[in-house]
Amino acid sequence: MELTPEQWERVKALFETILDQPLAERSAILATANDDPAILEEVGRLLRSHREAGHFLSVSPLPGPIAPHLTEGSPFPQATFWLSGFE
Repeated sequence: MELTPEQWERVKALFETILDQPLAERSAILATANDDPAILEEVGRLLRSHREAGHFLSVSPLPGPIAPHLTEGSPFPQATFWLSGFE
């Protein structure tokens, strides 16, 4: 079933509210939410995906610091990083 834009807004609000709560309380909050079953199902799916993702990309996959290669005000700071290897 496809959700309406209004339902997606409710999914987003409920997901963000639950995500702000301690991990141990999230399931209970979702279980007591008095909402459309389709909304609750989607929020549950998002919470599971969030938990399974863990810290994916919370740490750079590149070795060493990148920040020194970024120049403030540069319209393409990533280009500065990639070109720095050719100096």
